[in-house]
Amino acid sequence: EHNSGDHNIIEGNLVVGTTGDAIGVGYDDGVGNVVRRNHILGAGRNGIHVASVFTKEPTSSNVVYRNYILGAGEDGVHVDTKAKHTDLVRNHAIGAKDDGLDADDATTKLTGNQARHNADLGIEAVRG
Repeated sequence: EHNSGDHNIIEGNLVVGTTGDAIGVGYDDGVGNVVRRNHILGAGRNGIHVASVFTKEPTSSNVVYRNYILGAGEDGVHVDTKAKHTDLVRNHAIGAKDDGLDADDATTKLTGNQARHNADLGIEAVRG
């Protein structure tokens, strides 16, 4: 059985050079979590990944705020289709091998982010 984590804060971390397909910072379930002011350099896959994997209820009402992601192996920040009402605010995604920010759910709100020198799109978001 997997228990989701609610109302956690992941803040002020330095993540450097994750190997293989590892994610810099990720959470798979939970409500009201905050990922803020982290520096993620050279993640093997996504720098920050917000998903809903283990529970039937969607991950919801989470905030990704003022993170700096450089050189992610895939997306700088990736929000999965089952993650609802995620706020991406003032993040910097630079040099990702895919998209800087990738929002696959229409309830994701993007505000004041910067995406530069990414291999595909700066910001890829579904219509919403």
